[in-house]
Amino acid sequence: MDLENTERFGVSQIDQFTWKQVLDMFSCTECGRCSSQCPATASGKPLAPRQLLLDLRDYLYTHPDQMLATGHADGAGGEKANIVGSVIQDDVLWSCTTCRACEEACPVLIEYVDKIVDMRRHLVQEEARFPSELTRTFKGMETQGNPWGLSVDKRMDWAEAEELEIPLLADNPDAEYLYYVGCAGAFDDRNKKTTASFARLLLKAGLSFAVLGPEEP
Repeated sequence: MDLENTERFGVSQIDQFTWKQVLDMFSCTECGRCSSQCPATASGKPLAPRQLLLDLRDYLYTHPDQMLATGHADGAGGEKANIVGSVIQDDVLWSCTTCRACEEACPVLIEYVDKIVDMRRHLVQEEARFPSELTRTFKGMETQGNPWGLSVDKRMDWAEAEELEIPLLADNPDAEYLYYVGCAGAFDDRNKKTTASFARLLLKAGLSFAVLGPEEP
């Protein structure tokens, strides 16, 4: 099997990060502002953004050849080491709330969340390793196209509740703008108010727009 040409999902090896993500690992000033602002760290979860970055950097220091195009493989079978689950533990990755408070606090503009999400993507799509609490969410997305598992027929309930006449793209294919509502905008009670308010603004402005409605998934 040609491992080099196999399609990958997410990041599991150190050389799969982008050049900017690798530069971040060497740019850290170790000030700790990221961890001091992280809600996961504050609540006692295993994630500390500073330590996550330093763990990746330390791995780079000890495995520099893996960043080269002709780098050596670690395993006897010729495959490079998987850093997810060894260097960075699963619990660390799943502790992140993706709020980006760490990035707001960083004085050198390091990006943490994208690295974490990339490694999570590997866990889900290649390893099928994820907390049991996510099973219902994934099932809802698979069967109904939204994490709540609600029927697709309810995607326009936010407009009906506010008595708004919102055009569908299926009926208005020549609309100038597409308003992509999204799952949260269509199903979450708090977000539905924002969705309706924005739609009122579009209608008031007389813009030519439409939404996907049931076709959105």
